[in-house]
Amino acid sequence: MRCFAKSLALVAAAWCVSPQTAQAESVIRSAPKLTYLAPTPLSDETGAPLSLCYLGTARSAFGVEITYSADAYALATNECAATDYTIPTAEQFALFQQTGDFPAALPAEPQTPFAYRLRNYSVFGAIGIVALMVLAMIMRASMRRSLKSTDSNSDNTAVQVLAAMCFVTTADGQDHSNDISKISQTLAKLTGKKYSAQQIQDILDYTRDDPTAIDAIGADLNQNGRELVLEGALSVATLNGEIKAAEYNAVTQIAKMLQLPAQDFRAILSKIAQTRATA
Repeated sequence: MRCFAKSLALVAAAWCVSPQTAQAESVIRSAPKLTYLAPTPLSDETGAPLSLCYLGTARSAFGVEITYSADAYALATNECAATDYTIPTAEQFALFQQTGDFPAALPAEPQTPFAYRLRNYSVFGAIGIVALMVLAMIMRASMRRSLKSTDSNSDNTAVQVLAAMCFVTTADGQDHSNDISKISQTLAKLTGKKYSAQQIQDILDYTRDDPTAIDAIGADLNQNGRELVLEGALSVATLNGEIKAAEYNAVTQIAKMLQLPAQDFRAILSKIAQTRATA
């Protein structure tokens, strides 16, 4: 990657990092990612304004980003939508804070921003006229059906359901290779998606070994998608007829991250019990 000078203070000790390409054969892929943080009065040698960015690691599974962690601060053009960047040293960072070029409140070590982006779908209803109210109800029902169909079959939903199931399965820290078949069947039933045994094993290993494996759970999912994620987590937690303490804690953590209330938790658990009772 071509490194470029940012300012006289940066030229002396600037260093650039080249993005590392994840191995193609790996299910879990990691790649550097710049995220916009704040504008600065600095510019590069061409006069282009520089923005302060988070330089982090984005992890994806099957092409869907599942986690992002901030590793350092960086300077880049185009509001961080760039491939070239410079990482200021600790001394430069402190200097730029003193001169007001960087926000004074920023900690020396970057904190990963909370970036869940839930899609907000709104339906405008008419007020005062019964006919318009009925029309609004019809439109809303149609949108819910459309969202349910789209979301339940999306790769994003399937990957997050799989990640949640694997996270709960490996909550006890043990090897669960013998549960791959059950996980695969449950995933196919909930989302219609199928992944190979090796792909599921990779996710099991990932969720067992990385405590940040589900940091992005629920991101970009609508209500139905989040309920599917929780249903997948509860389905594997109750496979043996009871929920162990580690599994319960994992499911509770997922439910909180999905921002689903207790009544949804109970309703989904009841649905699973009824389905198995009639199977």
